[in-house]
Formats: sequence, C-alpha cells, structure tokens
Amino acid sequence: MKLKQPANPNSICRRCTRKCKQPDSVSLLACPKFDAIPVQLEIKFTGIKKPRKKPLSL
Repeated sequence: MKLKQPANPNSICRRCTRKCKQPDSVSLLACPKFDAIPVQLEIKFTGIKKPRKKPLSL
C-alpha cells in the first residue's frame, strides 16, 4: 500500500526532498531526516550593458 501525500504538507516538509511528508496540522520543530531541496541562486549584474554600435561613416 502506497503512502498518501497530504494535501497541505507542513512548512518544514515543503522544503524537504524526502517522501515522509506530514500534514499541516502536525506541529514540527525540527525533522531528523530533513534534506533540503537545492535552490539555484541568481546573480544580477547592474553595471554591465551592451556596447553601443558605432554609426557608419560614409
């Protein structure tokens, strides 16, 4: 029999990759099997712009 995933998992369980999700009604302080979902970080460059095109001289 497969485990049924709760409709609203706990806030700690939402950020975990494991399948042992607990419902939102359970109050968790910490999880011993917590394995965080990897997050891709983005770096925004504000000073870099495309170089201007030089006007064609006739």
